[in-house]
Amino acid sequence: MGDKDADYNMLPSNLFYYNLEKKVDICNYEDSQYWKALMIQLHTHEGISEISDHLKIAFCYVSYMKNTMLQYEERWNYLFYWTGIKILEKLKILSNFDNAMGILNSVKVKFDSNKGYDEEFFEINEEQFKNLKKVYDYAQNYHDLKTKTKNNYFICSKKYDEYIKESMQHFKSQKTKCENEISSYCKIFNKMFNTYNMQSFLDLRCREVEPEIVAKEEHRGAVEVSDPFNSLQSQRFQTGYSSQSNDPAESEFQSTAPFTPKPSSINPMLITFPVFGILLTLFILYKFTPLGPWVHSHLLRKNSIRGEDAEEEDHELLQDEYTYRNGNLHGNRHNMSYHPS
Repeated sequence: MGDKDADYNMLPSNLFYYNLEKKVDICNYEDSQYWKALMIQLHTHEGISEISDHLKIAFCYVSYMKNTMLQYEERWNYLFYWTGIKILEKLKILSNFDNAMGILNSVKVKFDSNKGYDEEFFEINEEQFKNLKKVYDYAQNYHDLKTKTKNNYFICSKKYDEYIKESMQHFKSQKTKCENEISSYCKIFNKMFNTYNMQSFLDLRCREVEPEIVAKEEHRGAVEVSDPFNSLQSQRFQTGYSSQSNDPAESEFQSTAPFTPKPSSINPMLITFPVFGILLTLFILYKFTPLGPWVHSHLLRKNSIRGEDAEEEDHELLQDEYTYRNGNLHGNRHNMSYHPS
């Protein structure tokens, strides 16, 4: 996942959309003729042909998803909103949006016990579709957001905090809009509102938000991590189906939190100011208080005493040397003897 914000990326909706983006092809060969026919239908819409392979892979991911996997019950809703965004990005003629989404509906009918999407989903415009997606994602992420924000030690990133504020405000505005409206859009919204018990949703607020400058430093530190380490981390970050498993449909989401070193530095002023303050204090005491003359006289007296001691030591050494030499001289005189030839 390209974004460095781990907490935001780990929200349920983002995790599922990430699985759809992975392009892990698990299409069943027994249904190969069906998927070939579906590809032909996708190619009939100008602009979609370039993402037809990706759409087919995502359709297969949901169609063959095991009921033991995370968010299994929401798989078709996630696929609807993900597919809609992809098609809107590529479709050349927006009026064909309903027909293009009808291809997805036929897939749901085949693999979901002949149950298609509600007809109201195909009666909304592009703006209404995007508004519904925001509300749906917020409904899926709400309990995770609530748990995080109730934690006294959790610090929200700037992006995480903005997502909470924007989603909550958007949800409230759509709720107000659909209180007295009976359009297809509001029928979908009100059904969603009741299904996910959204009347119980509380106002959420981050207790603490990480300063933006810290986030930039962490991002810079993460970039400095060596490429082999980043490669290892990306290999370990797996969700949904994994190519290392014998049965890819039974693999669970696993993740390792990205390592983000936090650079630290020592401010040299923290050392300079205390030392300078101590020296300045000593100088003032020496110059402008009785402490200066006392230190001066004390040092002179000590130097004088040391000088006198040194002179006495030199004098004693000279006397000892003279005595030693004089003694030797007398000794030499007494030891001399006469030897006649």
